Amino acid sequence: MDSYTLSLAELEARLAKLERESRECGHPSATLRPAMPAAAYDTLVVHRLELRDKAGELRGLWTVTHDDPLLALLDAAGKSRN
Repeated sequence: MDSYTLSLAELEARLAKLERESRECGHPSATLRPAMPAAAYDTLVVHRLELRDKAGELRGLWTVTHDDPLLALLDAAGKSRN
């Protein structure tokens, strides 16, 4: 046997570990935890804030146009839902 050959028991153990890690990553409470330590800031300055769904489609926009604020919420078809 070479060093890359695993026994059935070793493969089962590795698979069980991967499945456990996968469940932990997909658990709703796991997705709500910040990836980095929480920090408090007094000010956030942006010119445009986009809200995108998991597919990357624009679903919301908060910006300023011609000195007027704009908040747009879009449905899956891209139609405004304000």
